[in-house]
Amino acid sequence: MWLGQDFGWWGFVLGATAIVLTVPLSIIANVLTPKLLNWWAVRSMISTQKRITTLEKQLLNYEKSYKELSDAEDCILLGIEALGMLGSLILMITSLGFVALGTVYKPPQSSLWRIPDPFFELMSLFGMIFTNFFIYVIFFRISMYRRRRSPGVRRFLKLSIEKLKSGSMPSAEEK
Repeated sequence: MWLGQDFGWWGFVLGATAIVLTVPLSIIANVLTPKLLNWWAVRSMISTQKRITTLEKQLLNYEKSYKELSDAEDCILLGIEALGMLGSLILMITSLGFVALGTVYKPPQSSLWRIPDPFFELMSLFGMIFTNFFIYVIFFRISMYRRRRSPGVRRFLKLSIEKLKSGSMPSAEEK
């Protein structure tokens, strides 16, 4: 029998190799673990300080450059954002419906009102383009306008900065 032809032989070789390498790998793990933990702690402190600085700059920019909205204005803009998301979702579903119709439905040749073959594909393309435009205009632009001026976002930024300085991150419920 030639070596390597039998799975049992390979199992024996791998098992013996694992047993032999257990002790050296254990020693290497015990030597490297404290160094890895120290590196991670230093990296974590540096990244936390960078995050605090970034959030403070962002909050200062919002307070200096943008007038704060009232709670009612914030809710109105949030409702417009929600309508934009709903409209874009409806348009995406409609576009997917046109794609499905274009791949499944083939009108009969004898039909008096024959729909051209690429009609559904062109309608789905138009729907996708219109959806992307709709998402950009309604959702992203209004969202950025509201985000920079929202009192809730500013409160969350202040809370995040305080929590990072104290050592714990805010949860989504504390917004």
